[in-house]
Amino acid sequence: MKTAIIGHRGVGKSALAKRLKIYFENADRKVLVFDLDDEISIKYRKSIKDLFTDIGEPAFRNIERECFQQLNADFSHSNDSDLFIIAGAGFLPTQDFGFRFLWIQRPTDSFGRIFPDRPRLDSSQSSLDEYHERFAERETRFFDLQNSTLILTEGFDFANPAEEAFFKSTIRNLGGAFTIYTHHLLQLEELLSWGVEYFELRDDLLTSPQIEDALKKISHHQIILSFRDPKKKSTSIELVKKDSLKFDWPVAYPACDWASPFIISAHNEELTVAIEQLKKASELHPNSLLKMAVEVEEFEGLKLGHKWQQSHPNTRVFLPISKEAKWKWYRLWTQKSQRLQFFKIDRYSLGDQPSLLERLRQNAFTAHAKFAAVLGDPIAHSRSPGQHFGFFKAYDIPFYAIQISEHEFETALDFLKNWGLVAAAITSPLKNAAGSLLGQSKSAINTLFIVNDLESRFTNTDQEALLELKKLLRHEDPSDVVIWGGGGTLKSLQNIFKSAVEYSSRSGKPRGANTANEPKTIVWAVGRKHFDQNGKFPDSDWPINLVIDLNYSEDSPGRDCALRYGCAYVSGLEMFKAQALAQQKFWKNLLPKSNP
Repeated sequence: MKTAIIGHRGVGKSALAKRLKIYFENADRKVLVFDLDDEISIKYRKSIKDLFTDIGEPAFRNIERECFQQLNADFSHSNDSDLFIIAGAGFLPTQDFGFRFLWIQRPTDSFGRIFPDRPRLDSSQSSLDEYHERFAERETRFFDLQNSTLILTEGFDFANPAEEAFFKSTIRNLGGAFTIYTHHLLQLEELLSWGVEYFELRDDLLTSPQIEDALKKISHHQIILSFRDPKKKSTSIELVKKDSLKFDWPVAYPACDWASPFIISAHNEELTVAIEQLKKASELHPNSLLKMAVEVEEFEGLKLGHKWQQSHPNTRVFLPISKEAKWKWYRLWTQKSQRLQFFKIDRYSLGDQPSLLERLRQNAFTAHAKFAAVLGDPIAHSRSPGQHFGFFKAYDIPFYAIQISEHEFETALDFLKNWGLVAAAITSPLKNAAGSLLGQSKSAINTLFIVNDLESRFTNTDQEALLELKKLLRHEDPSDVVIWGGGGTLKSLQNIFKSAVEYSSRSGKPRGANTANEPKTIVWAVGRKHFDQNGKFPDSDWPINLVIDLNYSEDSPGRDCALRYGCAYVSGLEMFKAQALAQQKFWKNLLPKSNP
């Protein structure tokens, strides 16, 4: 089999190539893995960045195609191997050469990525604007090329069993429900091999001929035909009657008087209205499963929906939806306790649905009572679930990323504690709020352990992480350092960089009486969300030779700052790892001793 792996810049294709070699090193069949950029660099004895600069993009794309064709030609002489080729984001083949194209996605693809060390495609734009300008075109091209798709989870850039099961085609007994879109019809063979419990065929997403074709390939006991398009209602009724299919009837339709629905669902109704309408529908069809998949934006609504579901857990399903996809953790947490849970394999499905790999990982847990999480806003980019996965897996405790706004932090924390939260990493902008809530108004808290309803243990591991960053300073004079922003880490920064001059990222002015004369290093401490709201870049005339970024997100404005100065850049990733290890040490002293 021949597979070309495609995806946006920075999605992690090259790192995936290294993991593929690990997955298949002991396989019965030989597997060859080539990174197209590496092969080009070897052939032309230049870095991709230098080659791109020297010959320009059109010529480089021709070289890409030639190299791809040569690898394919070389492989054609091998009958006992499988081939993976990792392609660049701009790669556009003239023909497929019999390849399966696997589109690798990450949740942060649409955020944009800034590359301090990669070739620029258009130097007249900012790096982030350049990424966004090409995003839509590449998204369309990847969609047209792809035969299948895989969503990688942020932070899981290490060899892991869920990913290995996908690539070695060993997924079995997956369970759950999957909604089929038109482009999934070509992947049915792969999807059917996974052991999915139900396939949803929606009459607003598929034509009647497409539904009938799917009915020929999928066992009827696995099918749920969902009524969504009022214009197709009569046609869908005929299909249900003809093949005795399970079906999903919207509560917004008139009462179903011709059969008993497998599911009665609420989708576009307000939460309390949906509860009332489903109650009335259940009186007519007491054996139907009630599904409430409505928009919920606050934790109060989540609590209400959860209470509704838990009051009749065998006959009710609650699948909250949000604009920012903030309830994926809830769906994972209730994956085994609800009769129906949907998963996705690409970003065209609802954002709140867990991905295939996330479902696989959740299936590996047996307990339901406890969970751990990173709490913050934004949270979609967080690497914490990957960083802490192995640590908490030893205790059979899953780890989630939970988005919480500042104004609802206290309410949300109470709910989470009652539902089983045992440990939390707390990130911006909630660190100061956590300190105030826990009676430490002068301290920022980033690590929490719940002892019981009345008692918690907490600490801040920013100090350990910042000490790691301080080692990176290339000069001895601390007055040459500027702290730009700060937020919940400002107090820790003040303790480590005592003589640094602090600047507000909003005003661009010093926080105190001192000003920086000729600073050499900027410690960047403001994230993309808050910078875009009201942030300013530092003085362009400063002789900066190093930007130390406390953020590790790939759209961090700290990366932009380094590009503006043309200086060295250090990501906050090492700080994050040091911080995470200190958090694990703290939690380990409080978790049960009998586990690992």
